[in-house]
Amino acid sequence: MLFSSKAILKSIKITRMNKLIIHKYTRREVKDIFKTQ
Repeated sequence: MLFSSKAILKSIKITRMNKLIIHKYTRREVKDIFKTQ
């Protein structure tokens, strides 16, 4: 029980980090697209 909850928390943290990284990357890409146009 305790182990599974820890694993779930870890996976949530990883997904949050991935979302933040993706968001930052996409924002950068959008800026580059606007610059080129």
